[in-house]
Amino acid sequence: MEKITQNLHQQFVQLGRERNRLTYKLLNLLPEIYEKRIYIEHGCKTIEEYAGKYAGLSKFVVKKRLRLEKNLKDKPKLKAVIVSEGIHKVAIVAKIATAETDGFWAEKVKNMS
Repeated sequence: MEKITQNLHQQFVQLGRERNRLTYKLLNLLPEIYEKRIYIEHGCKTIEEYAGKYAGLSKFVVKKRLRLEKNLKDKPKLKAVIVSEGIHKVAIVAKIATAETDGFWAEKVKNMS
């Protein structure tokens, strides 16, 4: 019985990690979808409605991602880290990072727990 329990746990953890990776990729696409107003073409009044309807993303995380975009305009390395590490870690350093320190902070985010 212990082996079955451990196997179920491992499957659960693996699927959770895969879900996180997919969520990070979805969040990375949001600014462009917002900018091009793609959500309107699909019958949604707001980007939050679109993201909730088609990807199950919460309004909170959508708003956080779009607010974060203004701090990442001149920081391509930090912006790229969203796909692997998520927006919450990037948001912690986005305001203090500069174009010159972009790479430094991107590496720091990769090593955050």
